[in-house]
Amino acid sequence: MCKPTKRAICDALFVLLQENGMDSITVRMVCGHAGISRQTLYNHYYSLLDVLNEELTRRLDRAIGEDNTYLTWHLGFEHILDCLRENRVLILHVYRSSCRGELLAMIEHYGGRLISRGIDDCCRDLAADISAEDRAFMLRLYQSAFMGVIDYWLSQDMKPSPAYITSRCNAMMALSIQGTIHRLTDSEAPALQFASDVQRVDNPAAK
Repeated sequence: MCKPTKRAICDALFVLLQENGMDSITVRMVCGHAGISRQTLYNHYYSLLDVLNEELTRRLDRAIGEDNTYLTWHLGFEHILDCLRENRVLILHVYRSSCRGELLAMIEHYGGRLISRGIDDCCRDLAADISAEDRAFMLRLYQSAFMGVIDYWLSQDMKPSPAYITSRCNAMMALSIQGTIHRLTDSEAPALQFASDVQRVDNPAAK
């Protein structure tokens, strides 16, 4: 839990975001609303993005709870969407600002954590052992899908309901993690090749 001063700073930023875009909010405005000096704010945070990150992290932590295993991944996903939608106005003010990338990175952290836990739980329950390279590839694949859906949803002003989004994702991805792990462990997967190991077909030197 934030200390009283940090709580006041977080609350001030989120109140201001209800009426203002992130790019138009200044440290002076946050300090004035919180009743503190600029130095006091900088004693606790490096920037307003740090304030945003801490407060959004707190709210997402509270929203997700323990629903973060692969059997209930869609519930964890829905909790993330519900939390964002409960803070719709301020989240969209950040999304439509120059801080869009930072906001998406914060959300991606939660998606990655959800998916990573799901992969590990599934491997344990299936008594399966996949390589670190395959695990990393799975994580990136599912993270990309997760963030693609989130980015699209935010671009649509969060109009589709979280329940609709997650029900459709669940219908299309049911048992996907388990099936992927089965295929990776039941068949001989080709070794990973990196750019330096592969000759491009359009490279004259390779012909």
